[in-house]
Amino acid sequence: KCGMNAKTYRKAANTVLYLLEHCRDARPGVTHLLKMLWYADYWHYQQQLQFVTDGEYIAAERGPLFVGYEPLLEQMEKDGAIQRHEVPVFGGAKPKIECEPLMEADEAAFSESEFRVLRRVVAECGSETGNALSLRTHTESPWPLIWDAESPSKRIPRIALRWIENLPVDDDIVKGKAKAAVERPHVAHEVAALLGA
Repeated sequence: KCGMNAKTYRKAANTVLYLLEHCRDARPGVTHLLKMLWYADYWHYQQQLQFVTDGEYIAAERGPLFVGYEPLLEQMEKDGAIQRHEVPVFGGAKPKIECEPLMEADEAAFSESEFRVLRRVVAECGSETGNALSLRTHTESPWPLIWDAESPSKRIPRIALRWIENLPVDDDIVKGKAKAAVERPHVAHEVAALLGA
């Protein structure tokens, strides 16, 4: 279905339905929904090395973007799971596209760790706007490292979601320099003398 295998479609569609149902009052538009999908996958991958949706992402101009989201939403609409409609935006050139859930997510599709992350996404991102979440993704890894205006739509490798955590921060660099300095023979000798060793 929609260019995805059945497993990916089932997980992605259930994730969309869960987020839409639990953020119904916020009336998320497509951008808001896509950013919540990103955070569900990003945060779950950081903990479990596995996406919730089993999908893929590219580094698009407005941040990480779920590959194949348009066919996914079209298929969900054909399956009677969601209904998309345009909402005029006062003073805006383009209408907001909202997705209304017509079914509930199959909760059996999610593991306990996935539920924890989905609840976190609803709590932290559910009341944000799509624009605010887009701006947020611009300041967080891995998007700034992958995005290239001359070559947009680069795939975001999953390893990029975790390797950034292993980069040294300023404190690590200072400690590393101090440790290297202390290990130099003449410095080590002076430190030992000061300590009376």
